Amino acid sequence: MLRQTGTTLGTEIRAGHEPELRPRLGPTPQGRPRFPVRPLGSFLLLAAGFACVSLAPSALAQHGQHPTGDPLLDPGSLGREPGTRVGGSSAGSPLGGGSTPTTPLAPPGNGAPPDGAGGTGGSGAGSGGPIVPGGGAGIPGTQPPLGPVVAATASFDLLGDEAQPWELWWDLNRHRYVDARADARAATTTGSADFFLGTGESLDAPVATRSLPTDLLPTLLLAASDSDPRLAAEGLLALGELSERFAGDPDAHISIRAVLASRATDPSLFVADAAVQALAIGAGDGDLSLLAALLLDEPVGREFQGGGEVSPIRRGYAALGLGRLGATTAREDVRRLAAHYLIRGYESAPRNRQDLAATCLVAMAQIPLERTGLRDPGGIPEPPNYSRLALLRYLVGLVENRRRLDDTVLAHLPSAVAIAASGLSRDERDELSSGLAAPLLDVLERPRREPDTFVRHAALAAGALGDWDDDRVDDELRDALIELFDAADAHTRACAMLGLGSMLGNPGSTAPGEGFGKASEALLEVVTRGSAADRPSAAIALGVAGAALRDHGELVPSRWVITIRAALVQAKSAQERVALCLAAGLLGDTGAESAIVGAYERVAEKRDRSRIAVALGLLGSREAIKRLRDDLDGDLADRIATRRTAEASALCGDVNVAARLTAMLQASSSRVANISLLDAMAEVGDDDLLPLLIEQVGDENVDSGQRSRAVRAIARIADGEDLPWIAPYTALVTVPGAAAALFVGDGTGALERLP
Repeated sequence: MLRQTGTTLGTEIRAGHEPELRPRLGPTPQGRPRFPVRPLGSFLLLAAGFACVSLAPSALAQHGQHPTGDPLLDPGSLGREPGTRVGGSSAGSPLGGGSTPTTPLAPPGNGAPPDGAGGTGGSGAGSGGPIVPGGGAGIPGTQPPLGPVVAATASFDLLGDEAQPWELWWDLNRHRYVDARADARAATTTGSADFFLGTGESLDAPVATRSLPTDLLPTLLLAASDSDPRLAAEGLLALGELSERFAGDPDAHISIRAVLASRATDPSLFVADAAVQALAIGAGDGDLSLLAALLLDEPVGREFQGGGEVSPIRRGYAALGLGRLGATTAREDVRRLAAHYLIRGYESAPRNRQDLAATCLVAMAQIPLERTGLRDPGGIPEPPNYSRLALLRYLVGLVENRRRLDDTVLAHLPSAVAIAASGLSRDERDELSSGLAAPLLDVLERPRREPDTFVRHAALAAGALGDWDDDRVDDELRDALIELFDAADAHTRACAMLGLGSMLGNPGSTAPGEGFGKASEALLEVVTRGSAADRPSAAIALGVAGAALRDHGELVPSRWVITIRAALVQAKSAQERVALCLAAGLLGDTGAESAIVGAYERVAEKRDRSRIAVALGLLGSREAIKRLRDDLDGDLADRIATRRTAEASALCGDVNVAARLTAMLQASSSRVANISLLDAMAEVGDDDLLPLLIEQVGDENVDSGQRSRAVRAIARIADGEDLPWIAPYTALVTVPGAAAALFVGDGTGALERLP
C-alpha cells in the first residue's frame, strides 16, 4: 500500500473505490489487467516448429563438461585460455570483475554444431571475427540486396514526418495496454513468470485450445505458395506465427515445413526473406542447428536458401529465432546452445553490419538459463551461456568496456542488460542492483559523452531495472533520469520520462517513499509547466505508471488524476489532447470521460481522433459507442484510423462491431476501404470472422493486396495470444536506432508487424 509522502502525492485512492469528492478510478475494461512496461513482453509458446534434423543425444554428449560438473560446453569452447576474464562489473559487485573478451568463440566439441549444421569451416562472417569493430578482415564479395520481409506497410506510422517521441513509444507498446480480443484474466503478480513474459505466456501456460476452421491451414498453404510475392510473404509469416496451433498434426507439420523450405530458395528476395523469418518465428528444438547455420552463414544455412551468402537481414531473423527458441524450449541443453551460437554470432558479426551484432545481444538476453548463480572454480569464469549471472556478467562487461563498440551495438546493450536481469527474482535483482546500475549511471550522468541512441536506451533500461522504493541505487537512477529532463535531444527527454514512469510502477521491496514522491512531482511539473513538446511524454509516463499500480492492486495518487484531467481541459494542441486522453484512460479515470468525449469532437485529424477513441475504449465508455459507429460509417481511406476506431468500439462493449465490419466489407467495392476493414477485423479479433477471411484469401478474383491483408488478419485472430511474438523487444528498443532485423522503416522489420 502506498504511503502518504507529504503534499506530493495528495490523497490516494484505490481503483474501484470512490472517496468523498474524489474521482473514481474505474475498473479495467472487460476485467482484464493492463500490462505494465516490463523488459520481457510475451513469447508465443511455439514448441513444435518444423523439425529440420533432430538434436541427437550423441551430439550433445560430445560437448564435455565444465569443472563445475555442468554438462554440454567446456570453457575452452568459448575461445578463451584458462583464466581469461569475461565481462564483469565494477570490482566487488556480485557480478565480479573482468574485461570483455576480444577473441572469437570456438564451436563446441569437435567444431561442428550438432547434426551437421556446419562448424567454423564455413566461409563468410560466421567463421570468426573481432568482438569490436576495428579488427579482423571484412567479408569478401558483395552482400545480396535485401528484400522486404513484410508484404505491406507497417500497421502504424513509426517514422511519419510529424511523429513525436511519445508516439513512437506508444505505437510500439500499445498492445500491452489495448487488446479488444483479450478475455478476462486474473491480475498478474510480480515475480511470477507471467509478470515478465506476459499474462498467460509463462512456459507452463496452457496453449489456446479453441478449434480452428478445417480449411484454415489449406488456405494459408495456398497463400504461401502463391505467385504474388505480397500474398506469399503474408502466408509464410502466418504459418510461422500459427505453427503451435498445428503442432499436434504431423501431416500439417510436414506440409508447413515443405512450403517453407521451397520458398526459402525463391528467386524473389521478398518471399525468401519471409520464409526465413517464418522459420525463425515457429522454430522448435529440432531447428536449432539450422538457425545457427543461418546466423553464422555456414554451409547448411546457405544450402537452405539455395546457395550464396546468407544476407545480414536473414542472419538477424535467425538470431531472433534462436532467442525465441531459447526462451520457449523446455530443454536446458537447447537454451545453452542457443545462447552459445548467439554469442558466436555477436562476436563474428562483420564490421559493416553491427546491427546484426546488436540483434544477437538482445536475442541472447531473452534466454532464461536454468541456473542463476555463478560457478567459477579456481577463479576460471564460467562461460556466459552457463548461468543467468554469467550472461549478465558478459553483457555488463561489454557496457563497461564500450569505447570501441559500434553505435548500434551500444544502443542495444542497455536493453540487453535489462532484459536479462528481468528474469531474476526481486531479491536477486536487489542484490545485484549496484553492479547492474553502475554502468547505466555512468552513461546517464554524463550524457554528452555518449551517442544519443545509447543514452535513450540507457534511460529506458534504468526504468526497467529500478523500482519505487527508496534504496540508494533507485534514488540515484531516479535523480539521473530527472536530470535528463533538461537534455537537448527531445527523444532523450521522452525516454527519460518514460523510464521514470516505468520505475514508479515497478514494485520495490518496501513501500514507496520520498523518492517516489520526488519522481512523481517531477513528471507532474512537466505536465503542468513543461514545454508543449514534453508535456505529452510526461502525461503518458504517468499513465503507464498508474496502469502498473492498478495492476498490482496499489493506490493511484489522486493528484495524478486531478492534474491530468485539469491539463486535458486546458490543452491547446491536438498532440497534448491525445496524450492526456490516453493517460486518463490508462489511469482508469472515468470522471474524465466527458472531457475525453469533448476532445474527440474537437480534434479533426482522423488518426488523432482514433487515438482518443482508444482512450474511451480503455474506460469502456458505453456512451461513446454511437459516436464511434458514426466514424466507422464515414471515410475509410485511413486504415490505421479505421483499425483503432473499430478496436475502441469493441473495447467500449459494442457487440455488433464484427457484424458491422462484415456487412461493410460485403457491400464495399473500394480496395482501399476493404483493406481498412480487414485491418479493423484483425484488431476486433472475433473468431466468427475467420470463415469470411478464409473466403477472401481463397477468392482469386479479389485483389492480391486485399487477400494478403486477410491473411494477416487470420494470423492475428487465430494465434490465441494477447501479445505478438516480437513484443519482448518493444519496451526497451526505440526508433530510429533499432537493428535492421527489428526495424527498417519501410515495413520490412520484425517490429513493423506489430498490430
